[in-house]
Amino acid sequence: MQNRNKVVAFGMCSYAHDFLAMEKRVKDTIPFISGKINNLNYLGTYDDIDLHKLSELKRSIDKDLAAISCIIIILSGWAQSPPILRVINNCKNIPVYVIGLAGYYTEKGLIAPASAAGSSLLKYSLNNLDFKFHVDVQKNGEEINMNKLSDFTYAAAAFKNLKDIKIASVGYACSNLPPFMYDGNLIRKITGVEVENIDLIEVSEKIKTLKKSELNEYKEKFINEFEFSGNVPESAINTQAEFSVAIEKIVDENNYKAITMKCGSGTGKYFKFSPCMVLSYIGSKIDAICECDVYNLVLQVALSEMSACKSMFLEFFEFYKESVLMASCGFAPYSICKIPKKAIARDWGGDGGIMNISDLYEGSVTVSTLFPNEGRLNMHMIKGTGQNPELFQEEGWAGWKGPKIPSLEIKLGEDADYFIENIKGPHYMVTYGDVTQKLRFFAYFSGINIS
Repeated sequence: MQNRNKVVAFGMCSYAHDFLAMEKRVKDTIPFISGKINNLNYLGTYDDIDLHKLSELKRSIDKDLAAISCIIIILSGWAQSPPILRVINNCKNIPVYVIGLAGYYTEKGLIAPASAAGSSLLKYSLNNLDFKFHVDVQKNGEEINMNKLSDFTYAAAAFKNLKDIKIASVGYACSNLPPFMYDGNLIRKITGVEVENIDLIEVSEKIKTLKKSELNEYKEKFINEFEFSGNVPESAINTQAEFSVAIEKIVDENNYKAITMKCGSGTGKYFKFSPCMVLSYIGSKIDAICECDVYNLVLQVALSEMSACKSMFLEFFEFYKESVLMASCGFAPYSICKIPKKAIARDWGGDGGIMNISDLYEGSVTVSTLFPNEGRLNMHMIKGTGQNPELFQEEGWAGWKGPKIPSLEIKLGEDADYFIENIKGPHYMVTYGDVTQKLRFFAYFSGINIS
């Protein structure tokens, strides 16, 4: 999502007599950064005593504040901090990444322009002035940590973009479960995300406005997209089409970036229809989660801003010595389902509807959750490896007829016990790849505590 934002970079040094050489070191660094960072705008390198040019740089940045998600400052040597602080004085809500370039060798030995000193000096002021920042001084003989820089800029983009995002909850706190009782003001205060609440009656009324041609088009595509296990009643497919098309229209009309809805105590209770597959379909287009778990829906949106891979929630079904079994009872976004995607008519607990029973992709994952505590938002996370689990089924199915619901056994190794003892709720987001550093940066920018 980073291409929606502008990352600006400039260099700074204090050696006026050797400015061209110092400028060249910054210019030589820019291609490596631009190879990792989309939409990078290099604004030049400046002598810290050239007040006229520094004023022009400040005006250029201030003019574009609304578009800038991150500022990169490259110190090719010693630089005074006051001129830099004047340039970025209006940027306290924009994350700042400082790179101090290492020295280099000539036939006479090490040339150390003291960017380590300049970076340390700037770090002191950035910290005391409450900037959101990270200082990374290149170690002699090593490359600049481009992965950390990339993660920082993605997290910065998410931090900026969430302030313009609106999400929806169809109903409130499924089954009155305490973890799903969200505080919309707290969420907006800390992340900027606006949460709107929708009643099921709004969905029901929207269904009445749908055209038969819209429903038929959806049903044809849906039937061709899945491999069905056993008989799926036509009534279930009809209801699937009605809810899917209606909710998609509501999403489009209100520009929602994510949605959640009540399951058993919502559509299950009032329509005898479980929305697992509806959310699977919607989840292939925008972020979606079950049971009105708004806190983790916010986290899912942030993850989508920082990662190209779709995230989904799973809940805990079993603990092992070095792993956890996580699953979702009939929900999984299409994009993380193995081919062929599989479905079955739902008859667990008396509700109708259709369940997604596809296998999930395996591989490296990050498991994380967002939760409130004492007026703050908190985050808990761990890295693991997802693999195909053993055959299992949830209680509630008559005999051994339960399907293999979307699930992963997530290997945590020696960290499993510590993680299990500190689990913060029933739902955790599962994201493919290691996004822990991005999450830590995002939490730092937003004022979210890491548990």
